[in-house]
Amino acid sequence: MGTPQYAGHEGRAPMLLEVSKAVSFLVSLLSMFQLLERAFFAPGTR
Repeated sequence: MGTPQYAGHEGRAPMLLEVSKAVSFLVSLLSMFQLLERAFFAPGTR
């Protein structure tokens, strides 16, 4: 049993999954900040 082995890429697929999770989290934070900025600040006040 244990972790599945990927043909020729041992250890690379789980690392790629962790990196993609981190990138997805950062992108979602950036989009949330843009949404909050547009929601709470009046346009044309800058």
